[in-house]
Formats: sequence, C-alpha cells, structure tokens
Amino acid sequence: ELPAELARGGEHTSVDSPWWQFKELLTLVERDFEKYGPRVRASWDRFEGEIESQRADAEVRARQEGPTALTHFMEHSLLAMVERLSALLREIR
Repeated sequence: ELPAELARGGEHTSVDSPWWQFKELLTLVERDFEKYGPRVRASWDRFEGEIESQRADAEVRARQEGPTALTHFMEHSLLAMVERLSALLREIR
C-alpha cells in the first residue's frame, strides 16, 4: 500500500504535501541554480544511494513476510525523504 502522505496535494499549496514541498524546493533552486543545484543534487544522490542499499533487504523481507514488508519499507523511505526535503528547505530558505 502506498503511504497516505503521497496522496496529499491538491490544486492549492499545502504545507503537509510532499508534492508542494518539492515544488517549493524546485522554485528555490531555480532562483540560484549555480549555488543550490549541486548541493540539492548531491543530497538526493546520497539519499538514493541509502535507499538502494536498503532495497535488497526489503526484497528479502517481502519474500519472507509478504507485501506488508514492502509497505513498511515505503513508509520508512517516505519518512526519510520528507526529513531530507525539510532539511534542504530549511537550508535554502
């Protein structure tokens, strides 16, 4: 199951929506791409590497425990993503 947080985000800006938070991050980076672009890209590259290193374990657990293991992995990944996103927004604002 997809985490409910991923369904947040309507037509209007919402502070509890990861989609709108990513939109804000993009807007901030675009204002000074040379300054913020590499920093943000490096942060997401590290995050993607961390998630990839956990993926194999999640697949093994899913084979042993069933699909709920993947749901837990997605929830954990989403929480880590939102934390990283919030940290980047605090740095750049």
